[in-house]
Amino acid sequence: MKDSGKVLLKVISVIFIIFGVIAVIASLIALFTLSGLGTAWVVATIILLISSLIELIIGIIGYKKSADPGESNFFIVTGFVLGILMLISIVMSFSVWNLIGFILPVLYIIGGYMLRSAQNE
Repeated sequence: MKDSGKVLLKVISVIFIIFGVIAVIASLIALFTLSGLGTAWVVATIILLISSLIELIIGIIGYKKSADPGESNFFIVTGFVLGILMLISIVMSFSVWNLIGFILPVLYIIGGYMLRSAQNE
């Protein structure tokens, strides 16, 4: 049970990395194919690309920090920030992807608390 927080955080971080890579590739394809449709589409696609890169970076950092119980605050804070952003996204437009995007940060928070409790044992 002591390593379950580490395992959960590694799995969620890998999922963040996979989704981030897929989203970056999709954003780049969209950027090049939709660039002729106008400025609004380009700006929206660039915002999507930036958020995809952030998701990828969070996954990479999370994977590296998941082995260190002293880094539990990273997962808790990151989980709350991403969870709030995804909750706003769900309210604006409900979709299964937004729901999955909300569940992952919640699991980051849970894993962060599990990592913290393992440190205190």
